[in-house]
Amino acid sequence: LEETALVDHSVMENLEHFKHDYEATGGTVQLVGLHNHKPLSEHKLAARKKLRLA
Repeated sequence: LEETALVDHSVMENLEHFKHDYEATGGTVQLVGLHNHKPLSEHKLAARKKLRLA
């Protein structure tokens, strides 16, 4: 996800569903690459836009 400029809410929702389902079967999931993305609202699954780093 690090190379993406925008991650929309539907992607965030699908990732959350995958995480929930995978962890329910004993797996572990860690979402990485969103540290430079800012949520567009306060909602947990809000779209995220990559910050411009000068």
